[in-house]
Amino acid sequence: MALPLVKADGTPWKRVLETEIAAASMMSARSVLTGHPADGLDPSRLVDILRSAEDGNAIEYLELAEAMEEKDPHYASVLGTRKRQVSQLPITVEAASDAEADQAKAQLVRDWVKRDTLQSEI
Repeated sequence: MALPLVKADGTPWKRVLETEIAAASMMSARSVLTGHPADGLDPSRLVDILRSAEDGNAIEYLELAEAMEEKDPHYASVLGTRKRQVSQLPITVEAASDAEADQAKAQLVRDWVKRDTLQSEI
């Protein structure tokens, strides 16, 4: 049986959080399936993560980058500075070629970028 938590004056602490508020689930922002690629990381495992990212499967690479950002305050600070700099750059769209279809696609994206709500969404 667990002993109740008491304050310095002997009065018991009141339980505030009786239910879980922001639990992870399959379809939420807090995914149940996130990995921790930094656990047990060795050179061969790192090579596997980097090669997998080069082949188009970047999930573990991005999870590793997120873990690095969370664990290293200096890295997080420098990365935050870069993110804020990039977010202030103007958004430009160039067509992939001079073909009419590519020009139309580029114009569609330009129109989407120019809408009023995009800046608040970013």
